[in-house]
Amino acid sequence: MSRRRARAAGPIAHRRVLDWTRLSGRVGVRVLRGGLWAALATIASAWVPDSALAQPRPVVPHSAGTPAAASKASPSQGPKVGQPSKPNPDKYAATPKQPGTLKLLRAGRTVTVALVKAGKASPDGLEALTEVFKHKSGAKHAVDEKLALLLASVSDHFGGRAIHVLEGFRPPPGHSNHNVGKAVDFRVEGVPAEALRDFCLTLDGAGVGYYPNGKFVHLDARRTNRSWTDDAPPNHPRASASRPGGGPPPTGGGSSRTPPQPPHPSVKKK
Repeated sequence: MSRRRARAAGPIAHRRVLDWTRLSGRVGVRVLRGGLWAALATIASAWVPDSALAQPRPVVPHSAGTPAAASKASPSQGPKVGQPSKPNPDKYAATPKQPGTLKLLRAGRTVTVALVKAGKASPDGLEALTEVFKHKSGAKHAVDEKLALLLASVSDHFGGRAIHVLEGFRPPPGHSNHNVGKAVDFRVEGVPAEALRDFCLTLDGAGVGYYPNGKFVHLDARRTNRSWTDDAPPNHPRASASRPGGGPPPTGGGSSRTPPQPPHPSVKKK
C-alpha cells in the first residue's frame, strides 16, 4: 500500500503502514547476515498491531490541590448555597440537670419551678406556674395540669433551657384555650421556632400553632392533636396572640394547616 492510499484509509491504517525507506537498510543487513527469515523477523517487529492502536492513553492523576484535581473532586454532601437546612429538634436536645424543673422568663423576671414530681404535676408547681402565666392586669386562672406536663416535656427535651413565656392566661371575652388556662405562647432560648414546633408536634393531645413571623409557638392541651401555621406579619393581632379557641385560623389569608401528628409517649391522654 502506498503512503497516499494509507492516508486516505484513515489515521489507524496510516500508522500500520511500514516505513520501507527506513527498514530497507535494516532488512538488507539482515538478509546478508542471517538470510530471509531474519529479514522477515525484522519486518514483523516493526508492524503495529490493532490491539496496540486501540489501547487508551494512560491518564496521569493530578496531585491534590491542583486546579484540575479541585474541579474533579466529589461534590459536597451538604445543603446547596442559598438553601439552609431545616432545623432538627434533636440537634438541640440535651439531658436536663433537673428533669421536671422549668426555668421560666417573663416580663424581666426569671422563675424556676419544680413542676413534676413522680410523673405528676405537683400542686406547688402548678400554683407557681399559674402565677407566671397570669395576665398583665393581674387576672389569673389555674393552669391545666396536662398543659403543665406538656410544657415540662418540652423543657426536658431541650435540656432545661429557659422558656420565654409570651402569653399565658388571657381573660375573656373570647373562646380561647388561653381563657381557661390551657394554652401558652412561648419560645425556648437558643432553639429555632421551627425546631420547637417540630418537637411539639410529637406530643400527644396537643394543639400546636407555628407563627414564623412572630417566631414563637402556641401550645395547648386538648383531646386530639391539631396543628396549624399562621404567617401573619409581626404587627398583626394574630402574630401576638393565638387564634380564639386555640385552633387554626380560617382558610386563606396566608395560613396553612398540617395533619395531626403521631402521639408522643412522654405525655399520656387523660
